[in-house]
Amino acid sequence: SAKRAGIPVIGSTLGGIGELVEHHVNGILVEASCIKAWGQQLQFLCDNREQLGRLQSGITPPQTMEMVAQKMKLIYRKTGDFISV
Repeated sequence: SAKRAGIPVIGSTLGGIGELVEHHVNGILVEASCIKAWGQQLQFLCDNREQLGRLQSGITPPQTMEMVAQKMKLIYRKTGDFISV
């Protein structure tokens, strides 16, 4: 994935990308149906290449399955529903 490779994306505000990308922090979000906005954002990045570095610095590494499992384990322990295996 682009995030794992440290590459900022331009994505739609719809669906999963819109939940993973923070606008102008680690990528750019655009209304899916607004073709003009897509072109404007591409032109913005062409005209302001330094923004790519700033967007890259906003990308955090994705969580590993081990990290997710540990977080889930803590949640279950807090609710008292955890059974040790």
